[in-house]
Amino acid sequence: MKHAIPSTTRDLSLIEVVARLSANPRVKGVLQIGSLAEDTLTSASDYDLVIIHQLDSDPLPPWYVGITQIDRRLTDLIFVAATEVARLISLVTPVAPSDALAPIIRWVQHGTIAHDRTGLLQRAKQHLAARCWVEPIDSEAAHATWFSVNYNLAQTRRMIEADDPLYQATAEIRMVVYGYADVWHGYFTLRKLPWQGDKAAVTYLAEHDTAFLDAYRQFLAETSAGARLLAYQRAAAIATSVWGGLWPPDTTAMNIKGALATWQTLLEPEG
Repeated sequence: MKHAIPSTTRDLSLIEVVARLSANPRVKGVLQIGSLAEDTLTSASDYDLVIIHQLDSDPLPPWYVGITQIDRRLTDLIFVAATEVARLISLVTPVAPSDALAPIIRWVQHGTIAHDRTGLLQRAKQHLAARCWVEPIDSEAAHATWFSVNYNLAQTRRMIEADDPLYQATAEIRMVVYGYADVWHGYFTLRKLPWQGDKAAVTYLAEHDTAFLDAYRQFLAETSAGARLLAYQRAAAIATSVWGGLWPPDTTAMNIKGALATWQTLLEPEG
């Protein structure tokens, strides 16, 4: 079965698409999120729709994502099982940031309701308004992120300093594949700031940490391997400054807390 077909909504307005969805009894609700909900839509914005559905089919994930065109505008489609929204109403304790319910909570809390067949979305919104339902990022996640940023930087530095063209070429690729994502997302995890998306991240940094934003942009801009490595180190140093900073050259580190003691114990002679 094909998983991609030509868009059938490319020339329809958003209002027309929502009306079509609302007419289908299997669609229990439609949320508008992102710039649609925030009333900040511009010519460069995409549409973001959350479709609450109940389908008689094979079991599906709690939510999944698609993409299409509506009114000749790129549109994110997020499909959420109605049973998952119903679970929100019965929540009594916050969920972990990694829980499948966590993004659904944010969408329901911050989205605007465009269709609500049975009032399910409104009831979920009212319940979620009472408190914060997603646990903050914990110290274990921050520690693992600190390890990841340092580990990938150390491995990349080792390769780029090797007298071997293959290692050097691999290091340049590692900087792009690992370095950019590690440092960008790591900055927020290490500060236990929930991820709100790239635009929100840029806005936050422009207001609160232009030094990191400038360093990261420099990391993106450098073209030579040596200069890019130095920029990588500068951005990583700022990102990790709140959680141990960068490793000295002679560091022994583990990706989980407490594992250093195991290493040291294993080095000791028996008896």
